[in-house]
Amino acid sequence: MKKNITLIKSLENYNHGCFDLLSNQIPNLSEYSKNNLDTKDSFYLKNHKRSIYKTVSSNIYLSIKGSLDNLEEYETKICSKESILGNNNINEMFPMLERKIPFQCLLTELTEEFELSIDFINKYLTLFNRVPNVPIPLSIFEYNREYQAEVINILKRNVSQFLSPHIDKIMTNDSFGVIEYLYPTPPFRLMDLKERDSRVQISWSEDFSIVFSWCDLFIDSLIIGYIPASKHSMIKGTALDPQNLLLSGGFSDMGSLIKLKEMNDTVLVESFYYCVKKIIIAAEILLESKNLNTSSLDERKTFINGKIQNYIINELDTKARELNVILPISLLELLNNTKEEIIERYFDMN
Repeated sequence: MKKNITLIKSLENYNHGCFDLLSNQIPNLSEYSKNNLDTKDSFYLKNHKRSIYKTVSSNIYLSIKGSLDNLEEYETKICSKESILGNNNINEMFPMLERKIPFQCLLTELTEEFELSIDFINKYLTLFNRVPNVPIPLSIFEYNREYQAEVINILKRNVSQFLSPHIDKIMTNDSFGVIEYLYPTPPFRLMDLKERDSRVQISWSEDFSIVFSWCDLFIDSLIIGYIPASKHSMIKGTALDPQNLLLSGGFSDMGSLIKLKEMNDTVLVESFYYCVKKIIIAAEILLESKNLNTSSLDERKTFINGKIQNYIINELDTKARELNVILPISLLELLNNTKEEIIERYFDMN
């Protein structure tokens, strides 16, 4: 497949300063960045239909997101009717609900994620002087038009006719791409644990404190000017979904990142609580995975709900003060609500 793709962006060329900062903390980064889509000894994870992974050193992994299939392999996937997260009609679900082409990645999608991720990582490294627990984009490749056209023909032969114009609209001024990531920790996710993937079972150390690692990374994101998702992200998916939260305490999908300065006050506050709730839901999934006692389930959920909310609000306030970071006024007001403001905000959040 390499003859069909062209390198269009690399971390080293796009932001050499960020590359140097990362190189100071990740040995052999320059060698990993020259992997050039080597798929030898790679593996799939269940329900990760657009990504493959490979181990390159202790706890360091490379990932390729986007299809590297030849046309015959792609048609086999399209015709397999394989279920993803319980949906048996993914060929039609993706174009209709997510504006995506099954098993492929759009170049615009990858480019946005590439640039957001690098900006996030650069700001994080500069402020905290450590590598964030997120995938580090190394390079983006673009497929040629001939391959793209053949893929679209295969897809159209295997979906309802009414979807054809929707597929054409998705591909207007766009093309297919592949992105290569470096994971500084194992890429296994909460949903992989729920699916009882054998690789996850072997590597999972039952460190349930990762709940607070998710909280800390969420807090750090706000401190550097990003929020992992907005309330509008629910259909497309977010970094805080069970299929994107790493069992090492990080986030694996950075495409839902939004800059705080680009949100109005109402959406920012709603999105803050939306993110907190997503972490609480993930915490419940994780903690209940080893708990067979259902008699006090409601009490446990109430307990962890309150503890996580308090932890995030208190830590965000403390860290912002320590680092002299000025948060948006709407978040500052949220952190310092009076009793009356709490009641008023309750009725405002409809």
